[in-house]
Amino acid sequence: MDMRGTHPIGFEVNTDVASLGSMAIMVEAGAKFFGPEANRMECGSCHDPHETAPEKQPFLRMVNTSICTDCHVNK
Repeated sequence: MDMRGTHPIGFEVNTDVASLGSMAIMVEAGAKFFGPEANRMECGSCHDPHETAPEKQPFLRMVNTSICTDCHVNK
């Protein structure tokens, strides 16, 4: 299934755009990054298939109500 139309996946994260916080802020919030530089956004960046906590459904690494603002911050 191709989710690129609704999910931001398969790209290198550039913290200079989209009001993103630093990589450290995003990792502290629970995001995970992949690739040689550990800066690629993939499905597993936000989703953990083993997560079962109700506030983190559908299997999110971060709480559903704050998942956007955990990484996108006002600069």
